[in-house]
Formats: sequence, structure tokens, C-alpha cells
Amino acid sequence: MGQGAGWGSPVRPAVDPWGDAGRAAAVSTYCAVAVVAATARMVVLPSLKSSDGAFDEPFGFCLMPLALIPLWAFAVAASLLHALPATVLGLRLAARTGRPRWLCLLAAEAVTAAVLAVPVVWLGGPYLLAWLCIAGAGAAPVLVTSFCAGRRDPEGRTGWARQRQVAFQISVVAVALIGVVFAGGLLAYGTGLLEEYRPPPGASVE
Repeated sequence: MGQGAGWGSPVRPAVDPWGDAGRAAAVSTYCAVAVVAATARMVVLPSLKSSDGAFDEPFGFCLMPLALIPLWAFAVAASLLHALPATVLGLRLAARTGRPRWLCLLAAEAVTAAVLAVPVVWLGGPYLLAWLCIAGAGAAPVLVTSFCAGRRDPEGRTGWARQRQVAFQISVVAVALIGVVFAGGLLAYGTGLLEEYRPPPGASVE
């Protein structure tokens, strides 16, 4: 049963999602997902008809540092409400069923997202869209949390030192993904796959 719940190795250290590495991984991955998604939106935005020119310029990047504190607060809340509980549920499901851990984690994450999307119905919003957004944003944090929480630190770091190490590793991956998004955008615009939207001649610009 232990082998079926692992990532492929027959012997794994105990996984503690609520430990130093797990909590740091959940928060850092949520931040990374949000920043990469915002970068992708900035890359695609000039090609959209509904693009608002006020934020198409590099000036938009100057506003990003102002969003760091709200982003961190959102990541902490999302980790406590979604990633960490879903990881615990997925690990227990994997231990009971012997199914692959990643599959059980994604199943638990989808169920948790379905519960968190319920308040959207009370507010009059579209439930399916809310569930898809929550589930999509939480998939990577749940998987990364389980992975980092189950890795031993060769130097035995704990507490803030361990959290910084995990956050740094995830930040490096996030920076690499941002570079990939920008490179993909340049390639898409350069090859004509994406074209910057320009209003038809004579169209009024308000």
C-alpha cells in the first residue's frame, strides 16, 4: 500500500503538508501561479480587441510591486483553505486506496475546489466557472506541496531556513516559466500566430 501511494520510489519519508516545507511550498506556488498567469495575460493582451491601452505599456510592470503584499495574503489564505487540506485529503485517499498519489491529490483538489466554489452560487455567480478557476489555480500548489513536504533536506534545515530554501527553489522555477512565456509571446508575434490588435481605419477611439 505504501508503494502504490508513492511517486515511484518504494521508500519515502513521511509527508507532512503542514510542516515547514509544505506550508512554504503551498504559499510560494500560489504566488508563482498568479505571477505566471498575469505575465501570460500581459503577453496576450495586445492581441485582444477588448484590450485596454492604459495597461498595455510597460507602465503596468511598475505597478506589480504594489501587488506583492495582497498577493502574499491571497496565497496564504488559499493555502490554508485549499492546497493544504486538499493535500492531506489526497494523501489519505492514496494510502487507503493504493492509487497513484498524484491522481488522488488531483481528485481531492477537485473536490475541495467544488466545496470552495459553493459561495459563488449564493453571490449569484457562475458555479462551473468558479470551480474551474479554483481547481485550475490549485492543481500545481497541491502537487508541489506534496512533493516538497515529502523531500528530506540533506542539511537538516527547519523553520524559517527551510521555508526560505523551498520558496527560493519555487521562485527559480517561476522565473524560468516567465521567461518561457515571454519567449513564447515573442515567437508567436514574430511568426504571426498572434497579431497586435489595431482598430479598423476610421474607427472611433474613446
